[in-house]
Amino acid sequence: MKRIADFVKEHKRAATWIFYILMAVGVFFVARNELKNVSGPQMRELLAAIEPRKLFGIALLGVLAFTATGVYDIFASRHFGISLPAPTALKIGWIAQAFNNFAGLGGLTGGTIRARYYTKAGADKSTSLKITLAVWASNLIGLFVMLLTTLPFALRYDKGLWIVPLAMSLYVPLYFFGGKVKWGKIDLTRSPFALQNYRQKLEMTAASLLDWLVAGVYFWFCVRLFIPEANLWMSLFVYSTATLVGLVSFIPGGLGTFDLTCIALFSAMDYETTRLFLSIVVYRVSYYIIPWLIATLYAVGELLAPKFGLSDRRKREDFSISILWIGTLVSGVTLILSAITPAIYERIEILREFTPRGARLASSITSLLIGIMLVVLARGIRARVARIYGIALGLLVVGAAASLLKGFDFEEAILLLFVAWLLFLARDSFSRQPLRLTWRSFAASFIAVVGIPMGIFLWRLYHDEKIPHPFPHRGEPPRHFAFYGAIVILISLGLLFSRGRTMDFRPPGPADVARFEAFLAEHGGNEYSHLFFLGDKHVFYSSDGKVALLYRPHRNNLVILGDPIGEESAFEEAIDEFVTMAASYRMNVAIYEISAKYLATCADQGFTFVKIGEDAMLRLANYSNVGNKGKIFRRMRNRMGEKGTHFEMVAPPFTEKFLAEIRDVSDAWIGDREEMGFSLGRFDPEYLSRAPVAVVRNDERVEGFASIMPASPNVASVDLMRIRPDAPGGTMDGIFVSLIEWARENGYEFYNLGMAPLSNTGNKKYSNSKQKIVRYIYDFGNRAYNFKGLRSYKEKFRPEWTSRYLVYRSGRVLVSTLLSVLEIIHRPAKSEAIGVRQVLSDIHVTQANLLSSGLGARKPHMNYKRPDFEGPRTSGRAARKGGKREQGDG
Repeated sequence: MKRIADFVKEHKRAATWIFYILMAVGVFFVARNELKNVSGPQMRELLAAIEPRKLFGIALLGVLAFTATGVYDIFASRHFGISLPAPTALKIGWIAQAFNNFAGLGGLTGGTIRARYYTKAGADKSTSLKITLAVWASNLIGLFVMLLTTLPFALRYDKGLWIVPLAMSLYVPLYFFGGKVKWGKIDLTRSPFALQNYRQKLEMTAASLLDWLVAGVYFWFCVRLFIPEANLWMSLFVYSTATLVGLVSFIPGGLGTFDLTCIALFSAMDYETTRLFLSIVVYRVSYYIIPWLIATLYAVGELLAPKFGLSDRRKREDFSISILWIGTLVSGVTLILSAITPAIYERIEILREFTPRGARLASSITSLLIGIMLVVLARGIRARVARIYGIALGLLVVGAAASLLKGFDFEEAILLLFVAWLLFLARDSFSRQPLRLTWRSFAASFIAVVGIPMGIFLWRLYHDEKIPHPFPHRGEPPRHFAFYGAIVILISLGLLFSRGRTMDFRPPGPADVARFEAFLAEHGGNEYSHLFFLGDKHVFYSSDGKVALLYRPHRNNLVILGDPIGEESAFEEAIDEFVTMAASYRMNVAIYEISAKYLATCADQGFTFVKIGEDAMLRLANYSNVGNKGKIFRRMRNRMGEKGTHFEMVAPPFTEKFLAEIRDVSDAWIGDREEMGFSLGRFDPEYLSRAPVAVVRNDERVEGFASIMPASPNVASVDLMRIRPDAPGGTMDGIFVSLIEWARENGYEFYNLGMAPLSNTGNKKYSNSKQKIVRYIYDFGNRAYNFKGLRSYKEKFRPEWTSRYLVYRSGRVLVSTLLSVLEIIHRPAKSEAIGVRQVLSDIHVTQANLLSSGLGARKPHMNYKRPDFEGPRTSGRAARKGGKREQGDG
């Protein structure tokens, strides 16, 4: 004996293979004797006699029964201080046991997988191992208790069977008290039995009993499928004993040993071998193979998820919603089919003993109506509508109950309850408003609600003569159809008059203005922040209050203007929150004139983009009007003197005479055209009163003016520029060069010359189709808008060009996005601009210190490098200095 033990120690791998080979040979010889009476033709006949939906139902019931295997982990994770949601712990246990049942090896396979999942969830290796050992130790307790419980029923058939459960029941005291045993060399105080206290062990025992009892009852269901007279308690004893033999054999899944033990024990009761074998095959497929396939698909999905982008929470959520709306649709179709299909006669006979005919008829009509409603509501599930979630969940549960009452269709009830459970798990995904009513959405819903049920109904009538009992009650179809017609009308009217809540534009009030100005005072602004005071935008603030986004709702779009304002480190989270808010209103998000530095963040949100132009940024340290290099700039400035004009910087508050002068210039420049807005300033005295205005004038009148864009940390920028059509030549040049020199003298680092729309876009060989379309607009639109001339004019200042982009959700919404952008620019909201005087009472500042209160000051937490237009100006000195400047020499 010692030589055998030494051989096993030295050749463990070989000994393992020898053991498995001997077991396989033994199983083979036993199987040849036990299965000699199995008939293939008879098996085919028996399977053909079972309705497909009954087989589907038994398979689905097996998957649900298998879920009890995960209850161990709900308790164990809590016992060892691992904070996991119950569904997550259930999932870990489910996957581990699925692989363990299939591969076996005495629980080693499932234990390894379980430990790996807990380590991934944040537990250290020691804790993961303890949880695995605790589950392993408690797993058998329920099996042995069930063996002991079924002993009296087993003794009726064979008096010698008592030894098995009695011997195994000794494990019960070992499990509860073994952790205290320390006797000589036997020390169990460090064994798996010592890992939990008595209360925890009682909870694990309850989980184990639930697991084995559910599995045993399901095994009985499978046996009764082919042997209706099978006894429950005897089936539980056979199942327990056969499972024990399978575990002791160490063959993966107890393959062969479990099956032959079942056949041998049942054969002693004169059950037919062919029927027994078929029952075990159904049990194996439903309780072993299908859960293992699901667990394998899940594991493969986790492995491949990063490759398909499913590691992203949003994409995983989209995938789960697809499963849910399809499941809801299938549930509805199943209920409709069931309602117009005769019930199984044997089940009706059982129900007659418990339920009156009226209740069965009412349940049939209820199933039909719920099925129709689920077909319609599937679209709401797909759209993640909040109120549809609750209605669909309730209908699925009621539909399951109606399925049981009308014909004891437990297969349908299981399907509906399974979909309801999945829907409940995804409850946090439903936060959106109802669908907006459009002809397209109405037509799709109407076709679904009419077409699917009518198609099923017509198919049913076509098969009327081919099916022995097409309707349970021949006089009922017209009544069914009347109910169906009424519900279709009600649902159609509901869809027609149900309008989803959308976000409409509301001009900002005094509280909104005060909050935004306080935000700018704390966090600084950028070259777009001043445009808020046009009064045609909303402001979205991140939950932490560190980021603000200017946006405008228009039809089905929320259009953000420019880059986020505030602390750059919080931008990504702010955009994520904004997208979530837009989704709750079922509106698309677009970002107009965003810089390249934020494209990666937008791409992470699933956006795409198209280049719409380039901004011209002049580095003032490189500007010079001295020498040959500055010759052109000296000529621009000197030309004003030659024409009898000069440059002034006028600070607010403005006199009525001054406002009338620049209004006269603006009216002459704009002519018959309309003022624009959103991304462009407009002439409004209240709006202009927030910043200095540069003018070029002679002794008689103002020839041109330009307003300054404040609240920009290190970049000077022109907002609104207007020139008289009959102004002397060089007026525009004079304004530009004078402002550039004024900005340099006042401590600015950069000067923003503005954007060249559609510039340098789609001019490469491999530019995509959308970029090339922009290029065609640039080439042909140049005749009307002189795009090329605008870029050429700015090029003479030798600026650095930075790309600007339009970010949008997908190609499907590009056209509607562009139309929204064009409309909100060319047809601005009828709102009043927000001047200084309007908000004095709210922010308690004077006009003088409003411009110098730090709205444009540097903030210690902000990083000021060369802006990809991150933000504009170094300090508030520019606004404070203002005033008139003297003309210099050439």
